[in-house]
Amino acid sequence: MYRSLPTRKIKNYVAISIMTIISILYAIPLFSIIYTAIEKGGPVLLEAGFNFLVDLPPTPLSTRVGGIGPALVGSLLASTLAIAISAPIAFLMAFYVVEFPKHPFSKMCEVVVRAFSGVPSIVVSMFIYTTIVIGMGKQSLLAGALSLAIVTLPYAYVYFTSAFKSIPSSLREAADVSWNE
Repeated sequence: MYRSLPTRKIKNYVAISIMTIISILYAIPLFSIIYTAIEKGGPVLLEAGFNFLVDLPPTPLSTRVGGIGPALVGSLLASTLAIAISAPIAFLMAFYVVEFPKHPFSKMCEVVVRAFSGVPSIVVSMFIYTTIVIGMGKQSLLAGALSLAIVTLPYAYVYFTSAFKSIPSSLREAADVSWNE
């Protein structure tokens, strides 16, 4: 009924060997990309120095290296605006769901946020593109920030919910008593 010990060890060794070989085969393209980026981009970054982070991108006929300054500033602004949009919404939703868990609106909030966490970011981006960017007729920081806010909303909601749930019930009761007085 029981298999012999050496047969199990051999099967275990074969399975581990196959998984190791497959893992190495999957990692080779990643290391190839990293190596190529360092080999081709390293000298360019050394030539540009710190200015690469603050300069404007090069013009099409330019021979200079240029930089990524506007892209960094735009990313920082979009991220800040996305946090300013999603954090208060997630905070209020988490508070409501934790304080009134039996209310139908709480259950709906929970379902909507869980559904948002399963939506790929490309779907959110395409929705924002078709509704806002095409409607406005041009790209905007607001569209990017709104897309990022929708993607980050479920994560912020989960963090706020776990924070609210970690508050001891004795503190909740004490706050409730002082609130009603």
